[in-house]
Parts: sequence; structure tokens; C-alpha cells
Amino acid sequence: MERNRLLVKKTPQRIRHFYGADDGLPSSSVLCLALDGGGNLFVGTEKGAAYFKNDGFEKIKGIKGSVKKLLPLKNGNVFAVSENTVYTLADKKVKEKHAVSDDITDICIDGVGNVRIIAGMMMYKLKDNKFLPEKPLEFTGSTAMTAYGDSRVYVISPDALHILHGKRPHWGNVMPCVSDIPTTDVSSLTSDEWGHVWFASKKGAYVFDGKSTWLSNKEIETLPSCNVKSITFTDDGEVLYCTDIGLYIQSGTKYSFLGANRWLPSSN
Repeated sequence: MERNRLLVKKTPQRIRHFYGADDGLPSSSVLCLALDGGGNLFVGTEKGAAYFKNDGFEKIKGIKGSVKKLLPLKNGNVFAVSENTVYTLADKKVKEKHAVSDDITDICIDGVGNVRIIAGMMMYKLKDNKFLPEKPLEFTGSTAMTAYGDSRVYVISPDALHILHGKRPHWGNVMPCVSDIPTTDVSSLTSDEWGHVWFASKKGAYVFDGKSTWLSNKEIETLPSCNVKSITFTDDGEVLYCTDIGLYIQSGTKYSFLGANRWLPSSN
């Protein structure tokens, strides 16, 4: 009789390493991450920005204040947002900077490469290497923005989802009192290639079809229902949800989870 045999296959082992101020970061309070066209990792912190170098970080000179947004560009550069200024990072250095009158709330790039920011009561568009006023905001308290194609810009405020659209662009409002919008307490907005808008909120992740339909964890089980802080799409089709309990990674109808206690330094 043949003996039963247990076949053991080696699988890659996840490892972790936590980086902080002792490793070259300007601050251990990390606010955002981005990869440039060469695969270099950039980090925005409460006290400036840095890039990964030789198993540590090198601070980028010339940026003052908290860096709360990093936006990779198609030309390989990265935009870093700090207070009222957008810094262009090229070859891991500040190449130029663009300042507006008010602190910048958010920055986004649409499907054809147009870059926009919202600051104070104005939306600006990058043109001829300058951020020029494009459209006044008809509302206050905006917290996030995204854009689809070259035809629609979405901005969220405590009162409504505001949509800039039309041949003569104008603001349309999706308000809780006259729609099924689940919440306006949103930390970030993200658009996918089909024109859907993904909401990251304290109540979970939601998907808006751009017309009238809202999807939540009740309709799509893989959508997190916890506090979602940001949503990111990868080049290979995965969806990354940064939440208050860890990182959800969705691939098709399946998802995996990296918890704060084991794989992440903090739930924040």
C-alpha cells in the first residue's frame, strides 16, 4: 500500500517594514503616495515631501508646509500640492511651482490630460503652464473633486454633488432632498474609465453611474461598508480601498484584506 504524502508548495511570504522620520521622511505622518513614470515612490507628509532612495527616504528641497495631494502626470512628472501652491516634481526635484490666492482643496486630471484644482471659490485649469481661473464655484465647503473624459467635472460639498457639464458648462446639483444620493460627507471622489464616480465616505464606498443610480454594499457585496478614506484604481484592474480598519484589495468579484494590526502600521 502506498503511503499518503503531503505535498507542500512554497508560496511567497509577505514582509513588512515601517518607515518614519528616522528613515528620512520629513514627518512620520504620511498623507499621500504616488509613483512617477520611472516607478519612483513619492510620499507627502505634514512637513513636506520625500522620495524613496536606498532603503530610506530623501527629503525634497523647496517645498514648505503639509503636502496633502500628489498627482502623477502622463509625462512622468508628479504634481505636489501644499497650501496654495502646486509644485512640479521632475527628476526628484522641484522644477517649478504654481501659486493661487487660496489654499488648494483638491487636484485632478481628466481623461484627456487636463489638470484642474479647486481653491476657495474658484476652479482653475492648467493652460500654457499656468493655472488659470476656469469656473467660479457657486457653493462653499467643497471637499473633493474628480473628472471624466473632457465633458464632466464632479465636486462634492456638504450640501450636494455638483456637476459641471454641457456645451456651455454650468453647474448642476444633485441634492439629498431630491435624489437618492446616500451621503455628502465624502473624503474623496474617483472616476473610472466608464464614467462611474466612486465615493469614499464614512458610511462606506458608493458608486454613481453619472445619471441616477447609486450602488452600495447592499447591491455589490465587495464594496466596503466601513469608513473609506480613499479609492484607487491600479493599471491591472484592481480597486484599492483605504479604510479605517485596513486596506481592501478588490479584483473582479474577489477581494483580500490587509489589516492594520498585522500589515499596516496604523488604522489611520
